[in-house]
Amino acid sequence: LGLKTARRIAATLKVQTEREVKSLATETYWSRAPIAIGKVPDPEQSVAVKYKLEPVIYRPDLPGDSHNLGQEFKTRISQGGITFLFQVQRYIAPGTTPIEDATVPWPSDFETVAELIIPQNANVDDDYIDGLVFSPWNVDPKNFQPLGSMNRSRKKVYETSASL
Repeated sequence: LGLKTARRIAATLKVQTEREVKSLATETYWSRAPIAIGKVPDPEQSVAVKYKLEPVIYRPDLPGDSHNLGQEFKTRISQGGITFLFQVQRYIAPGTTPIEDATVPWPSDFETVAELIIPQNANVDDDYIDGLVFSPWNVDPKNFQPLGSMNRSRKKVYETSASL
């Protein structure tokens, strides 16, 4: 990777591992790599975006156990729904919003296109959660397609991880 890239990765890891996560419901989630949305694989009928889930925090100070994030999430959802804004950042051009280089921040603004609402008392028992498979490739391939080398690599990693 080279010394410069190794230093950047080490600095990012240091910052991320020192940051305390107090609640899954108050965190922001985002894609590092883009995805095509629309009539895939027709580039004329789809758009490349990076996406973000931004929490709408109604109860930031809800008491809970930040050492057990699953239990804190269950407590929070038992007392009210959880809402995230689904936002997208659109592809502009190869030089400013590269598909293959996930290390380059895209300069386009995020725009809210939907809300993700997890209703109060949603089924969040341990068996349900353990049965979920997280992967950018867990999508309808007619309408969504993960793009770029990072997503191609992640496909193999997530498949292997889920099987273990």
